[in-house]
Amino acid sequence: MKRAITAVYEGGVLKPSEELPLEEQQEVLVIVVPLPRKEQLLTDEQARSAQMREQTEAWLAKQPTDAVRPPLSLPQTRSRELDDAFDAALTAIRARAAQFSEAEIAADVDAALAETDALSANDRARLDAELEAIFAEIAADVSP
Repeated sequence: MKRAITAVYEGGVLKPSEELPLEEQQEVLVIVVPLPRKEQLLTDEQARSAQMREQTEAWLAKQPTDAVRPPLSLPQTRSRELDDAFDAALTAIRARAAQFSEAEIAADVDAALAETDALSANDRARLDAELEAIFAEIAADVSP
């Protein structure tokens, strides 16, 4: 069994946040990564949200006016289908995310951002082309 869990250090002892399926006196490897306090997480989340908003606004400002268009006008039934599909995707994402701590998810996001930053110009161009193809596919699916 390999898994990451959170624990609280109290009175010289690490207390896991959940029951572990271990035998008494079983040795385990512990890697300690101090987590920010909950109030710090909230502050960090607000800062990250503000940074993302600024980055989005900066990106939108660089786009040609015809590139950023208003939402498509869809028939009500198609709009409902898309809403239902989106809700189902969110439910699946939330169920999957519930298996991991906030710290694990944040670490994965940070690692993905670091990987993206480390891409070569050729890899970045290839990734951009793949994303453009995906977006074009989505746009074709949504067009009336």
